[in-house]
Amino acid sequence: MSVRPPPADARVREQARLGLLVGVVIAACDVVGYALHSPIAGVNAIWPAAGVLLAWLLLSRRRDWPVMLLAAVLANLAVDLWHGARPEVAVAGAMVNALESLVAAAVVARFGRRPFTLGSLRQVGALVIGAAVLSNAATAVLGSLVINGGSGARFWRGWLIWWVGDGLGMLVFAPVTLTIAWVMLKRPWPRPRAMVEPAILLLLAGVLTHGLLAAERQWTTELGGLEYAIFPLVIWLAVRHDLWASASAVAVIAVVVMFELTLVPEVAATSVLSPVPQIIHLYLFIALASLSALVPAAVTSERRTAMVHLEASEMRFRQMAEHIREAFVIADLDPPSVGYVSPTWAEIWGRGLEHAADIDAWLSTVHPDDRLVLERQAAIVRQGGEGAAVFRVRRPDDTVRWVRGRAFPVRDARGAVYRATGVFEDITELRQAEQRQYESQKMDALGRLAGGIAHDFNNMLTVIGSAAELLETSLPEDHEGREDIAAILQASASARGLTAQLMAFSRNEPVQPRQTAVHPLIEATATLVERLIGRHITLDCALAAADDVVHADPQQLEQVLVNLAINARDAMPDGGRMVFSTRIVTMSQQDASSWGERSRREYLCLSVSDTGIGMSSETLAHVFEPFYTTKAPGKGTGLGLATVFSIVQKSGGFVTVESEPGEGTTFEVHLPLADPRPRTIATREADAGQARRASARAD
Repeated sequence: MSVRPPPADARVREQARLGLLVGVVIAACDVVGYALHSPIAGVNAIWPAAGVLLAWLLLSRRRDWPVMLLAAVLANLAVDLWHGARPEVAVAGAMVNALESLVAAAVVARFGRRPFTLGSLRQVGALVIGAAVLSNAATAVLGSLVINGGSGARFWRGWLIWWVGDGLGMLVFAPVTLTIAWVMLKRPWPRPRAMVEPAILLLLAGVLTHGLLAAERQWTTELGGLEYAIFPLVIWLAVRHDLWASASAVAVIAVVVMFELTLVPEVAATSVLSPVPQIIHLYLFIALASLSALVPAAVTSERRTAMVHLEASEMRFRQMAEHIREAFVIADLDPPSVGYVSPTWAEIWGRGLEHAADIDAWLSTVHPDDRLVLERQAAIVRQGGEGAAVFRVRRPDDTVRWVRGRAFPVRDARGAVYRATGVFEDITELRQAEQRQYESQKMDALGRLAGGIAHDFNNMLTVIGSAAELLETSLPEDHEGREDIAAILQASASARGLTAQLMAFSRNEPVQPRQTAVHPLIEATATLVERLIGRHITLDCALAAADDVVHADPQQLEQVLVNLAINARDAMPDGGRMVFSTRIVTMSQQDASSWGERSRREYLCLSVSDTGIGMSSETLAHVFEPFYTTKAPGKGTGLGLATVFSIVQKSGGFVTVESEPGEGTTFEVHLPLADPRPRTIATREADAGQARRASARAD
């Protein structure tokens, strides 16, 4: 988006106001300069207008310089004519004054960089050397020609007075104008309470300067140097309150000195530099006072700026290190020691940061099988390469986390590797997701294989069953072969049940998902389950108050409940308690993403828990694998829980299991809630025929 410049008439009005303001300020400075005119040979030891105009130029844009210079020329001309100067001398002097400020501003802007705040030694040097010394030395030649118009002693005397007088104006009044302007432009302004001490010290500087000079009234012939006792106060203001306070103190001191100079009786001139040896001493005194303010303030400002940049850099690094999930480590290699560890390390390792300082204690937490990998990667980093490794970390609570680490060498000025930086990321959830993806792919492949086999086997069973039925009808009622044929038909029926289970597992069974009210289905299935589990097991239902709805095939959902109930029954051979329960679960972004569900957040959690013998961690790792079973041969096919996993995954949900040996088992089926969630939906009745079919599918 581009910013449109103001209209031409608006720019003209703005520059007119600026020119008027500059003209008034320069005229006021000229009036002050004439008021501080010394009777000693008719000279001024300092000219304020030169410094003020230089400061205004440095604060303004270059396109505004012509207007400001024209306003300064007119102001100088008016004041000089008012004080009785000849017209040609007044015009020439006004133009030379503007020229010297223009040249000085160009030199300072070229070497001092913008914005020009006098906040560095480079900018102080540009002002002192570039403006007050070199630029004024050149333009003072024109100034001397204007006021003297000749050569010889008068020319060099005029050149010296013009050069040093305007140079001191730049050294004294340019800094105070610049710094006060920058203070006024800053937001927020300094608090009034913070201005009390500088104001008192400025008043004290003026009083002390007047007292010291008054005590040395003989300074008209010889200065004793007592006036330099004011310098510690100027330096204190520069260090404690920045340049604006010390520059203001120097301006106060200069004005007091000029006032004292007006009280000195006139002395006749006797040589090239006479009668101004006292003026030369005052030049030196004011110049040193200005330098005593500029140099300490610049050093202090650079130090404060460096500290601010350092604190900002440290804050950015701390924010980065403390608010991302990776842990940062900086370690020296010889001798091995840890210099910095970010707080995320404690979250990954499950230990306090004090444990990270001890490298041996740190490495002892790494799985023994993975330590050799880390040692090899450390050797690569020592040789100047980049190391990367995936390893396991054991926490104090005996949980294991997978960590991916990368290390990078840090070289010294000679190119030798002396330090290493590393970043460590907890990828446990990623590994678990990869494992689930692997299991899903494996089960999908097994399902395709099982589906193909089941389909072909089912065709064979159809032929076997049909042939057996035909053979049975052809035999007399009392034929002894009828018993063998009945056995064939019974085995064929059982085999058809197995193929039906294989077909369900392989997803080849047709699915008809629709909005299904879960609680009526659970209540209907519970009646069937009570007949299947026997009287030695108690079945309870703890259902949520709301009749929540999921988008699933009700027949397959019934199959899930029956399979889980049969599994729980087999885990309680001596009896126990089985519970069906439901609740609504709101998942976090991290939990939902880890299961691949990024759009859904609310799930219906259907739990089937028992008080049986439980399962070990090794069994839990394979519990959903097809054909995996802990039952005796002939007691199970290992497809019951695999079928549950397949059906739930097909419905957009997932299954979790918690179990401990001797503590029972809880399976939790998470199904995404239908959107919108109707309160009541009619469901089919679970009649006796459906119960028999479900019993045939169950393992």
